[in-house]
Amino acid sequence: MRNPGEQIYETQMKRLDGSTLNVILNKAVIRNNENEVVGIVGSINDITELKKTQKHLEKAQESMEVSSYMLHKISAGVVIIDNNFRVVDSNESFARLMGEETEDLYKTIPGLKDASVQVLVPEVIFKMLTSVMISGEETLERDLKIQNRLIHVSVVTLYKNKIVGAVIRDMSAPKLVRDEIISRAQRINKQNIEMVQKIAFLLGENAAEIEELLNSIIESYRYDDDE
Repeated sequence: MRNPGEQIYETQMKRLDGSTLNVILNKAVIRNNENEVVGIVGSINDITELKKTQKHLEKAQESMEVSSYMLHKISAGVVIIDNNFRVVDSNESFARLMGEETEDLYKTIPGLKDASVQVLVPEVIFKMLTSVMISGEETLERDLKIQNRLIHVSVVTLYKNKIVGAVIRDMSAPKLVRDEIISRAQRINKQNIEMVQKIAFLLGENAAEIEELLNSIIESYRYDDDE
């Protein structure tokens, strides 16, 4: 009333039940025909849910930044695509594995965002991506030979029928070969004991000896890795 005009500001209010609301207050003076101030009119807009949504968006953005940072730091090639088969994000390792042209494109378009994945990857990998996207299956893994290199491709569903990711590893890298042999030997040793016993029977060997052989492979590669 002392300074006629308009006021708009954000504040908090407590309701009769003790709960707190985030609100935006709008205030303005009312004038008569002689332009004299005769009163005040105001409105209260509840923005509590809007503030909650804003906080969720901020947390989501923070998580995305952390995920993107980690994505670009790992050595394996990673590509994430949407259901239009466009790249959502990818790392430099993926671009390098796909060849010089893709690597050059990556320098121009960071993350290869919105690029058509069909023109970036070999047909067999595209078929794997398509299969998982359409079927919604959790994961699909294969060893493939591409450009005289043995690569391991793992395709996973991140958001069923909407977002799919692929992890591509060059198995010709010595450390990856060691890690993969250890991993697969452990899986055989732990999950497929019956198969080991059948193999042992066919070979005329004792199952315990086959299991010991697998353990020795694991330990020898682990030792080489430490060295």
